[in-house]
Amino acid sequence: MRDNRRSLRRRGELSGPKRPHGVLLAEMRQMAARFPRIFMDMNATLDIQEKSARQLVAVLEGENDIVRIVDPVSRKVLYWPAADRGDVDCPCMECNAVWGRAERCPNCSSLEALKLSQRTFKMELNHNRAFWVTSRPLNLEGKPCVLETVNDVTEGLLVEGGDHDSVISLISSLNHLVMTDALTSLYNRRFLDEFAHRLPELQRAGKSVTVAMIDLDGMKHINDTYGHPAGDAVLKDVAGFLKLNYSVRDGRRERYAVRYGGDEFLLVDVGSDPAAFESDVRDRYASMRLTCYFGEISFPFSLSCGFASTDDCGYDWDVLVTVADRLMYAHKRSRR
Repeated sequence: MRDNRRSLRRRGELSGPKRPHGVLLAEMRQMAARFPRIFMDMNATLDIQEKSARQLVAVLEGENDIVRIVDPVSRKVLYWPAADRGDVDCPCMECNAVWGRAERCPNCSSLEALKLSQRTFKMELNHNRAFWVTSRPLNLEGKPCVLETVNDVTEGLLVEGGDHDSVISLISSLNHLVMTDALTSLYNRRFLDEFAHRLPELQRAGKSVTVAMIDLDGMKHINDTYGHPAGDAVLKDVAGFLKLNYSVRDGRRERYAVRYGGDEFLLVDVGSDPAAFESDVRDRYASMRLTCYFGEISFPFSLSCGFASTDDCGYDWDVLVTVADRLMYAHKRSRR
């Protein structure tokens, strides 16, 4: 990364110059004596006071390009020494801004570290360069947060039999696979786990969130009668329709299509009037081709839907999904 250091620093992605190796080793020994759990149990959540946290970050800066403490739930940077020193053009007080993003990273390793109470790792691609991100949970004076270290490993990353371009392509594919369902290519439950953490900021912004739980009726009959490959075909048919109509992200609204599990799908809408979104889903369903063609056979299928909105349920993700699921089953029973 050293050849690219100047351009990256202008974007606010690198900390200050590295300290001499001898000085760094002495500092690391001091920190090992003071915080033995850091080195003895790398997965332990560290309880630390602000002054000690600043000392720890200062030492880690000697071997990392970025070291900072963040609150991944609110996406706020709590401490970034490079910003304090004026080494960067802007302090980037939202943690995702360092990557040039206006919204939460789609695969936030720090959020996962906080959830699992252990270290997590991620390879981040940015401007055709590869960054290794390590996230470690902390309790900073009782406040749950995460210590992040980031390093540009583009030139130093070695993969058996792979050149730079193949490595970049592999990382991109893996990051995509983490958040998507293999059969349908829709978002998966991991994506929903991270979306749920956005609800407080959406509430503050006054944006409604509406979800639609969708279930494929008679899936067991389809699998038993025509075979599981036919069942997969109808799942992909429905997924293709949902992705075509409900994959939107613009300045006014967001819509996501997710495979929730088995024969269930979830649509998520941000920013629309809940009644208008429900009407839109029902209108599009009415125009949908409800016949699946599989080889030389064709068979009909139908869908059941249930809706829930933050306007009625509040900004609690579990409540939203539970209400939508209950109403979906009520819709299914009413049509038998």
